Amino acid sequence: MTKPQEMPPVDLYAYLMVRTDLPSLGRGKGYAHSMHAGNHMTWQLAVEPLMRGDTVNEAVVEWHRQGGGFGTTAALGTRGQIDLATLEAVTRGARVLGYGADVIVDESYPYEVDAEIYALIDPSVHTRPADRTATGYRCYRREITTGWVFGEKKPLALILSRFGLIPNE
Repeated sequence: MTKPQEMPPVDLYAYLMVRTDLPSLGRGKGYAHSMHAGNHMTWQLAVEPLMRGDTVNEAVVEWHRQGGGFGTTAALGTRGQIDLATLEAVTRGARVLGYGADVIVDESYPYEVDAEIYALIDPSVHTRPADRTATGYRCYRREITTGWVFGEKKPLALILSRFGLIPNE
């Protein structure tokens, strides 16, 4: 019986990018959407292959092993670095290069507006009925909020090195 082949040592990372151009995506929502991104990454790279009866990519298993079950993650994008166009371009570029990457779409992203602005919004953009608040309305729309890229740290530096780590403030 042959021993399973072990992966050569590599520095595997999951890179998280939270949009910085959405004023309504504050700290709390950012945390929640970061979790969405991590769950989505694990779903795409591990759960879906298992459900299809495929083998999970060894890099994903190794990433979990290296990080004590949760992998090493870096949160990228200092103030203003991750707008929608950048997020889409980075994840698209990573996929073209063969890396796992995607954006997260929230089908009912909440945002608040005052009554005057609410009256000006095309109702077809709402994905569920608005809620009345003390100062206006909480509305819901389809929105890309975060993204992720997974792979080896050194080669991914080609497309990710221009982004700073989210400050720990």
